[in-house]
Amino acid sequence: MQIVIDIPDEIASKARAEGLAVETYVRRIVEQASEISSARRYEWVRFGTPTKTPAEAAESIRQIASRNTLGGLKIKDLMHEGHKY
Repeated sequence: MQIVIDIPDEIASKARAEGLAVETYVRRIVEQASEISSARRYEWVRFGTPTKTPAEAAESIRQIASRNTLGGLKIKDLMHEGHKY
């Protein structure tokens, strides 16, 4: 596929500095971005967060759940509260 776009002067000068045609330089950038995107497609990691094992993730969820309480109420009580109004 061929697309026509305006290339910023900064990118054109970088291409010339590397001794490449602008088309070749831009094609490399697009290919590198595609490779990075493909490699990260199945990573479910937030930026700056290390990957956890399933056991570590489960423990983390349990810790968060223990801190988040309903103040002694049960979910059934909350549902009943909703029906009052």
